[in-house]
Amino acid sequence: MNRFFKAYCYLRDGSSEGPLECSEISLQTTPDVLRQVAAFLVESAEKIEASKDGDGLHFHLQDEWKKWNQEFPDVIVVSAPDVS
Repeated sequence: MNRFFKAYCYLRDGSSEGPLECSEISLQTTPDVLRQVAAFLVESAEKIEASKDGDGLHFHLQDEWKKWNQEFPDVIVVSAPDVS
């Protein structure tokens, strides 16, 4: 099993020039929103698995979730490179 997993973030104030690698992420949300984000993550995994060449595929929560608004951070799932 491939155990590749990294998290990156941009600061809301725009002070970073590029994405920063995070050692920890915290989600402060309601159970309903957390379920929506979890469903997006599962759907993204299924799309990557179904792809013949998933390297570099990415999906944005803001594009997939109808209730997303500008106050929410976007969640972007990016497929891991093939490191097998």
